Amino acid sequence: MPPRLLSPRRPPWLTFTLQRPQYRRFTVLGIETSCDDTSIALLHAPPTSAPQLLYHRTVTSSNRIYRGVHPVVSLNSHRTNLAPLIQECLSLHPDHRPDLISATRGPGMAGALAVGYDTAQGLSVGLGIPFIGVNHMHAHLLTSRMVESLSGSTPLSLNPNDPVKFYPKFPFLTLLVSGGHTMLVHSRSLLSHKIIANTIDVAVGDMIDKAARDLLPESYIASSSGKQSNKDAICYGQLLEDFCFPSGGGVAGENYVYFAPGTKARKAQNKALLEKYGDWGISEPLKKWDKGKRAAVFSFGGMGSEVDRALQKNKISEDDVETRRAMGRETMVRAFEHVISRAVMALEAMPFEERLEVRDLVVSGGVASNGFLRHMARVYLKEKGFWDVRLVTPPPKFCTDNAAMIAWTGLEMWRDGWRTELGVYPIRKWTLDSEVGAGDVEKGLDVVAGLMGADGWVRRDTE
Repeated sequence: MPPRLLSPRRPPWLTFTLQRPQYRRFTVLGIETSCDDTSIALLHAPPTSAPQLLYHRTVTSSNRIYRGVHPVVSLNSHRTNLAPLIQECLSLHPDHRPDLISATRGPGMAGALAVGYDTAQGLSVGLGIPFIGVNHMHAHLLTSRMVESLSGSTPLSLNPNDPVKFYPKFPFLTLLVSGGHTMLVHSRSLLSHKIIANTIDVAVGDMIDKAARDLLPESYIASSSGKQSNKDAICYGQLLEDFCFPSGGGVAGENYVYFAPGTKARKAQNKALLEKYGDWGISEPLKKWDKGKRAAVFSFGGMGSEVDRALQKNKISEDDVETRRAMGRETMVRAFEHVISRAVMALEAMPFEERLEVRDLVVSGGVASNGFLRHMARVYLKEKGFWDVRLVTPPPKFCTDNAAMIAWTGLEMWRDGWRTELGVYPIRKWTLDSEVGAGDVEKGLDVVAGLMGADGWVRRDTE
């Protein structure tokens, strides 16, 4: 009798079984690769205490040679650093096996997005756990909720029927200010967002970076970059703030000298600057447009060029640090007042009942790490009579692109009953508002309109 052949056992990694995470424990692995930052985070939500950020590390690609983000350099940086970061994260926390993979799906640079997104889908299959593709701007909106939860003592229930006990609660306003976006968003719920104002040209962060590259002496850039872990990864906006305020902002912003427009102190300050330095020609955005002061748009196109022309026209040498600092402060004042004024306009235009519900103004995104902007926003709101509006700003480390906010947004979307099916693509242009970008969609352009307008969303069983 011939020997009986045993059927080969099917390796477990060949079989994809979607495991169902339990309410008693939940750990999310977050992946962010939308631009030049490769970031990994491991977020754990215990059943009896506040969520914990077990691991969070970010590597920024080199940008000094090209004086900005270079797509190919960023892509190669993601390919080099992503897998080692994931390996380090999981090896340091072997007792916290991920229950969910959350990765940035868009918007962002197509190649950069694909590295993190495809890796996340592969991990989802390999580990047999669900996956969520996150809108990057949605994550910036929710960052303050993450920070509030991490710093508190209240556990986050994964049962969607339980009330959420952390702030800011919906509805609230958010100023999203970064190198790629500048918008004012009214968030009514986790899935409902209306863009009140958007930039019509370049983002405020892009303009600040350009001005910084012109204003900062090369010797200052060289000495400052040597203090960073990656000396070739330069954050020009942060360097400009440090350059203009060498003593920092102080404990409560006492080193920032700012007065709101229309006040006597501001008029005296403007007069003193004009007498000392003359007219630099750095104009208020949209000043030449008759309706510009009240228009629900942002515009920073041309401001960076005005700074360059002022330096050339007045023959300001690199050694004239005092003048360059004063010009940098004036540039930030012009740009940041333009940003804050749109939020104030939106608050003033709200119906009384709706205004009573909106108690928080969140400022998030990379530029929100600027301490001078935060100080200006507080002064401006109080001067305009909005004492009851709470200004919410995440810590600087959570303002720039990071995987912690991606993990958190995935957690909130999962809690609300959503996941993303496998096999769908990253999205280069993806708006939060279904009405913004709808015209481009009709024209056949590569834009996805609305947070839930993307394909691949799956309503899961939340029982």
